[in-house]
Amino acid sequence: MCNKHLCNLVGFVAVYLMLAGLTGCPSTSSDTENLPSQGGSAGQAGNDAGGDVFIDSGPIIICPACDELLTWDTTKFQHSTYGKISTSATWDDSYAWQMLNACPGWSIFDGHEGGIGDTLEIGTCNYGLVLRWTFGSFSSIQLSQGWTGKTDTGLVIGTSYQAFLQTYPDYTDDSTLLDANGYAILTYANGMAIFKSSVLSELTVW
Repeated sequence: MCNKHLCNLVGFVAVYLMLAGLTGCPSTSSDTENLPSQGGSAGQAGNDAGGDVFIDSGPIIICPACDELLTWDTTKFQHSTYGKISTSATWDDSYAWQMLNACPGWSIFDGHEGGIGDTLEIGTCNYGLVLRWTFGSFSSIQLSQGWTGKTDTGLVIGTSYQAFLQTYPDYTDDSTLLDANGYAILTYANGMAIFKSSVLSELTVW
């Protein structure tokens, strides 16, 4: 028969061995050093999953500048690009609201907040750059005074009607050609140019 202290020790060892059998032995550093990481700090979430990340595992939000290059080919129906933005982008209108939160200087253009019967339009550069969503999908880029960039052919807002027509002669429809006030609208397969006082005042591409 054991004394009091010996019995207590034997009882403790027995309980320990029983628990060890149920839960496993405590891990050592060699057991854990090769285990996969259980996530990173805030702001890194989602990086290991692949793809682009913005803040809380969202997409990268592109905030274009006022002087980006517009690549526009009117000779055949194809998508245009403005800086890193392409008219082929499959963004729904939630992207526009994320841009409004993430991009300084952007706001709703001309009251167009989307919804039934209306487009969603956001702009910057004194609204010289406007992005438009139609039926919930990204649809076009509108450029006017305030845009300080140029097309890939070197044309800018303020280019003369004659110079523009020489560069892009393949319009599909003209609403007026130049009227007595120098006003005209030229429609192309993937865009539209508006002229006032015989110079380019607005260019929309889709």
